[in-house]
Amino acid sequence: MTNLAAVRVGRNLIAIEGEIDNMLRSLALLNADMTNASMDLELPGFLGQRALIKASDAHRKVLEARQDLIRTHEELRKISKESGDLWSGDCPQSGIEGNLAA
Repeated sequence: MTNLAAVRVGRNLIAIEGEIDNMLRSLALLNADMTNASMDLELPGFLGQRALIKASDAHRKVLEARQDLIRTHEELRKISKESGDLWSGDCPQSGIEGNLAA
């Protein structure tokens, strides 16, 4: 990978990671807002349960996508080191794969 290509890939990856973090924050806020709305309206718990489950499922799936991107970042870092490229973008901490489920 040329240095220019590596920089472009790194820039795109970091931007996507930021977008995913924003999505995770938004989903967390959505869950909190739905719960607060249900409480404010004094609705029985079962009325909003399905919506909360669906939003929580979406949150989990975005977390899985984030996990895959972290692994992608680690793989690109390895490729960069092996090929002698000097890509030094913001990378996850090494050893993070030990904290992630396969």
